[in-house]
Amino acid sequence: MKKLAVNPSKVYHAKMRTCRICRVEKPLTDFYFTHSEGRKYYRTFCKPCARALYKKEYRKNRDHYLSVRKKWQAANHEKVVASRKKNSWKVKMNILTHYGGKCVCCGESIPEFLSIDHINNDGYKIRSNGKGRKGISSFYYWIKKNGYPTDLQILCYNCNCAKGFFGKCPHKNV
Repeated sequence: MKKLAVNPSKVYHAKMRTCRICRVEKPLTDFYFTHSEGRKYYRTFCKPCARALYKKEYRKNRDHYLSVRKKWQAANHEKVVASRKKNSWKVKMNILTHYGGKCVCCGESIPEFLSIDHINNDGYKIRSNGKGRKGISSFYYWIKKNGYPTDLQILCYNCNCAKGFFGKCPHKNV
């Protein structure tokens, strides 16, 4: 029986790798996988060390990275707008899911018709003291950042406008 010649440098059996920065042996899942010039390989430093390294590099050259990003955003305006809309929609859907996903007054559940309402009618206080953000997307991010406050509820646009104009929704009379 003839033995097969195997070049050990081309065979990769290791399930573990030692990070060249922290010198700790870790599983391959703790390393980023990348490819360059048709070659695929795992990075030589683990994910936590890579994040620290990238963060340090960013801080060192922050102005450069910001100017590059600003130029890219100006050149790719449509992509930026589409991405922001997509992310805002995801945040809105998470918020609607958290608060029940339907109007508490009439039961409407189509997301495009739903809005967030301050139960105590005190939304103006938040907006006027400077802590509130302008724009509905910013409001959604504020809700998420502040741990989904309990003084908010979901109302459809009709019920929310009626509550704002008349003090209560007509559904409450029925």
